[in-house]
Amino acid sequence: MGILDLFMKPPDAEAAERLVREGRTKLWQRRIAEAASALDQAARCPQTKAKALAYRSLLKRMKRDVPGALKDADAAIAAKPDLFEAHFARIVALLSGQDQDRLTQTMESWGRAADCVAQDVEAHFLKLLLLLLFAEMAANGSKDAAGVAVSFQHTPVVRGAIRLLDGSPDMAAQEFAGVDHFGSSAGLAQIGRGMALYRQGLKGAARAAWNTALSACAGKLGQDLLSLKRLLAEVETPGGP
Repeated sequence: MGILDLFMKPPDAEAAERLVREGRTKLWQRRIAEAASALDQAARCPQTKAKALAYRSLLKRMKRDVPGALKDADAAIAAKPDLFEAHFARIVALLSGQDQDRLTQTMESWGRAADCVAQDVEAHFLKLLLLLLFAEMAANGSKDAAGVAVSFQHTPVVRGAIRLLDGSPDMAAQEFAGVDHFGSSAGLAQIGRGMALYRQGLKGAARAAWNTALSACAGKLGQDLLSLKRLLAEVETPGGP
């Protein structure tokens, strides 16, 4: 935010919503300066402050400004504690940092994020991204007298999710393609492949990948099934590619 912005009238709620949509679109296109400008303006409107800060946190994480990303995520949570995107932003900021207790903090934020309801297609996309980041970790955790032990490993599925967070869907698709098509993570890889194709505007191919994922993950997705079905409904809109 520039010094002149302090003297400008904040955008109204409708204009601010448009700025949030513009900002997050530019974010995933890696048009960083344009995304930052739109989100900075939207953050000045009380109705969109939390969401704008959440996406600005993801932007700062993309720029490797982890302290700034965590600060914006915490501010977004303070402004709207039940906003899924705010908790998601905090999770990825923590994972991108180097603090020794980052995994413990991440798991706490993961629990809070699970209680939040996704409000739009973009939030459902991030819900599935959260699944890709953590599903294998949760499945491979070990339990002993001290409790459950987990470790965050950069498997192909996780690397694909990180590529999506970096705004590189083409590279994400390559990571998901490297997963064993008959292994335990095949369904997750198909979800990720569909997400990478969706980010590239290939809705028909994304739909095919997600339908395959539905079969592969039958009975395994829980609440994440709702997000997958929401994205499927989006790409099944008449007139889509």
